Amino acid sequence: MRPRPADAMPSGSAILVVEDDPRMARLLHQVLTQQGHEILRAHDGAEAIDIVDRERPDLVLMDIGLPGIDGLQACKRIREFSAVPIIFLTGRSSEQDMVDGLSQGGDDYIAKPFSPREVIARVNAVLRRTRVVEPSRPPYDDGFLRVDFETRQVTRAGASVRLTRLEGRLFWMLVENGGRVMPHDAISRRVWGDGYGATGEQIRSLVRTVRQKIERDHGAPTYLTSQAGVGYSFVDPRSVDRASTRSG
Repeated sequence: MRPRPADAMPSGSAILVVEDDPRMARLLHQVLTQQGHEILRAHDGAEAIDIVDRERPDLVLMDIGLPGIDGLQACKRIREFSAVPIIFLTGRSSEQDMVDGLSQGGDDYIAKPFSPREVIARVNAVLRRTRVVEPSRPPYDDGFLRVDFETRQVTRAGASVRLTRLEGRLFWMLVENGGRVMPHDAISRRVWGDGYGATGEQIRSLVRTVRQKIERDHGAPTYLTSQAGVGYSFVDPRSVDRASTRSG
């Protein structure tokens, strides 16, 4: 067996390519699949946000100059709920553009035109770095509720919990930011998308349905708690005084 070249990537990663230029998207698809990766495709920023939320890719390659929500805005939104590594692809090459991309949460920056070898080397470096720095998150398990972050499975008293698409978006946003209060506007954007503007009652109604599926007593919730007029959070009831939880 021939030795792998020094810049070969670890195979088997799921990589989201966000590119509105069909020719460039095909090139990236060819380069990355030759390295053994599964490729997901998005044509704009809004679609990229949705795919990261649903599919949990290992890495995102994203053009900055996208229609609608551009790459910088999409990166900022993704960082509200995911630490997935993001490499920007762009024809812009100024130092300020690079600074803007990294300041929004990007991990690296590749200026067009680029060679396939450069893409392989940079993706390889980011994958290795993030895999070392970000170990797998252990499941949450208090004996009643179990949340597996790797398999995205939720069980309540040993029984599997089935969440709808909207319920799942809300639940994973809160549980992945455990202990932090997520404001209503951030919940609206994450669950319903930009421009929808969910009302307070819509958010409360969705929270109630999730509570009915995961709480011991949804009338006295201990997992999904609220801060009046601000938002909601996921808390570990073992770490707080039950008397201080607020049902909202």
